[in-house]
Amino acid sequence: MRKLGEPGGSGFDEYVSDPANPVPYRPRPVPPTYPGPEWRALMVQDQRFVDHRPDVLTWETEALKEDARVAGDIVAELVASTSGTESDWVVKLIDVYPDDAKDLPG
Repeated sequence: MRKLGEPGGSGFDEYVSDPANPVPYRPRPVPPTYPGPEWRALMVQDQRFVDHRPDVLTWETEALKEDARVAGDIVAELVASTSGTESDWVVKLIDVYPDDAKDLPG
C-alpha cells in the first residue's frame, strides 16, 4: 500500500480507469451470495487483493495504539474530475489486519 498526499492538501492523486476491467468487490471467482450467509462475510472480507491495481488509490494511517469506536455516519468528501463521459467512485473505510493475522473475519 502507499500513502499519498495528506488529506486536505493542495496536491492531487490520479489513476487511469479501464471500464472493461472494473475493480472487483470480491476476489474472483465470485460465488453467489444469495440466499446463503456469505453476504455477511462480504462486509468484512479481506480487500488486499485489489491493493496492487493501478486504478485503486490507497491512503493508510499508522497502526492505532488503542481500539477506536466509530459511531454515526461516515462521510467522504470527494472532489473529482474525469476525462470520460461518466464515472463511478467507491470509497471504503477498511480495518487493515497485520500480515501475520491467522484468523481474519469473513
